[in-house]
Amino acid sequence: MDVKNLNSGKRTIPSKEVLISISNSLDKNNKMLALFLLYSGCKFNEAISILLKDIEKNNDSINVTIGNPPRKVALPEEFGNELLKYLIHDVGVLNAATIFFTDKNISQKSKSDIFRKDLSRVSLNLIGKPIGSHIFRKRYYIDMVESGKSVKEIKEKMGLSDIRKVGV
Repeated sequence: MDVKNLNSGKRTIPSKEVLISISNSLDKNNKMLALFLLYSGCKFNEAISILLKDIEKNNDSINVTIGNPPRKVALPEEFGNELLKYLIHDVGVLNAATIFFTDKNISQKSKSDIFRKDLSRVSLNLIGKPIGSHIFRKRYYIDMVESGKSVKEIKEKMGLSDIRKVGV
């Protein structure tokens, strides 16, 4: 696969460093969600469906049960630890509906709107254009390609039946 052409479409995918900077400028809940999307390659609807029981005991992976096929997503150690601290100290998520949106009365559309508005506002301010949640999944894909992962491994980690569905 030719990595040079991955950013040659309609829009350039921001670097991981830029996406981390954007994530760190979001409110705390949206920051953790954005970083999770970046480090996991999950889709937004998969991420907002994750429950506390889906996190492995050593915080290094999460079971993604929404989507086809269900899969285990590895997390970098430093992010796994940061996520656990966030869940225990900032959210008190033990009785929550999901780990990123603890209010059981918020619809999926409302969750998406809350995240999208904050992400658009911050990215417009930092890089001069709004970005959407799927950009984190595309960056994850590009990073895997650049690190030499096989198509089979990328498909498994991202829960894809067809590699072209990433849209890069």
